[in-house]
Amino acid sequence: GRRSALAAIISNKLKNDAVPRAYRRACTERLWEMSSSGVWDFALTEAGGWWDREAEIGVCGYDASGRNLVAGDCSLRGRPKGLQDLEELTAASERMARQVRAGAVFWVLFSPDGFDRELEARAASDPRIRLVSLE
Repeated sequence: GRRSALAAIISNKLKNDAVPRAYRRACTERLWEMSSSGVWDFALTEAGGWWDREAEIGVCGYDASGRNLVAGDCSLRGRPKGLQDLEELTAASERMARQVRAGAVFWVLFSPDGFDRELEARAASDPRIRLVSLE
């Protein structure tokens, strides 16, 4: 009846809005923790989301010089993340880097569903890529 229709709308709204928002907040907190624990040889001074007409980055940060940019994918896919997700993130971060004139870009992919073997192999061979499992 009407109550179950309303419950479905509310649960969809939670899935589409509240859960991704809470997850993005958790990813942002993890980004700050990574920065303060010395994952990179610079410290973030700003962090948040970024978007323009063509691209969006769920969470990103940069250091005081503005030269070092960390771009994070915190989308919820419901599957292990792979090279396609990395490619989307790098394309968006290249747009952002041009606009903010960053010199170096680093990438973090957050996932509650793990990562596929190709992405793990790429991350193992490229120190600029970090994979973070967030349950």
